[in-house]
Amino acid sequence: MKLCVCVALLAVVPAVFGDSWSYQTQDTWHLLPGNQCNGNSQSPINIISSIAITTDLGPFVLDGYTDENTNMDLVNNGRGVAIQLHEEVEDLYKLSGGGLPTTYTAVQFHFHWGSINSQGSEHLIDGTSYPAEMHMIHYDKSKYANGPAALASSQWDAVTLLVVMIEVGESNTAFDPFLSYISQIANYSSGNTSLGQGNLPSFPIRNVLPTDLSKFYRYNGSKALPNCDESIIYNIFKDPISISQAQLDMFRTLYGDKLNAQGNYKIVDNYRYIQPLNGRKIYYSSHVQLPSHQ
Repeated sequence: MKLCVCVALLAVVPAVFGDSWSYQTQDTWHLLPGNQCNGNSQSPINIISSIAITTDLGPFVLDGYTDENTNMDLVNNGRGVAIQLHEEVEDLYKLSGGGLPTTYTAVQFHFHWGSINSQGSEHLIDGTSYPAEMHMIHYDKSKYANGPAALASSQWDAVTLLVVMIEVGESNTAFDPFLSYISQIANYSSGNTSLGQGNLPSFPIRNVLPTDLSKFYRYNGSKALPNCDESIIYNIFKDPISISQAQLDMFRTLYGDKLNAQGNYKIVDNYRYIQPLNGRKIYYSSHVQLPSHQ
């Protein structure tokens, strides 16, 4: 039984199709050459908790996620913002456990957000959208040279994502090390699209994840932008994280390379529409840590 899933990679490297797509032209993505955007295992989806198969996939094992490292860049790629890990430190961050078929290497994490608080997340949970969503991307480095190569393999277990829903609440200090600098990369047309090389403070990437990682949904899916490769295992944590309204609004100060639905270049509503489930199974894992007996 395939309990693992393949996930969407918002690559920081230039998109395969250059400037030929945008979130405003989703209805024509399937016309782009070499794409799988009309496939049967597309992402994102509406997670319907009542049809999820309850199981215990065990706890995730996160190696290196609590370490601080300065070898990462804050990047505005014209359609979103990401924290990109330098290749030389990728091996410091390993993800395993949680029923995953192998050990995965972290590459980056990025965000999707809306123009208003009632939309923004790519996935829905029981029909509910969140103001924002975070994807932490990993790939099987034992088989593939890098993340894009893993995605292009179209193997269901080549890539896995840790997905976190973001709601508005209290200010989250874990976001300060990069949100404090987002103004320096806010305008894509300025050419100042990346901040790193020691200019970004070090911080543990574990801090941006929920405290409780034991409850999550899993399904097999795709990259949620062209060319929609069906090569991802999605792990969507049940518990959201909170950021303040002021912090959410900082994402909305970014300008990209495409006009949005409001007719300006602000990066908002950078999410794909919900895709059909097409008979795929959704799993819900809830791991209970039993007390040890002396």
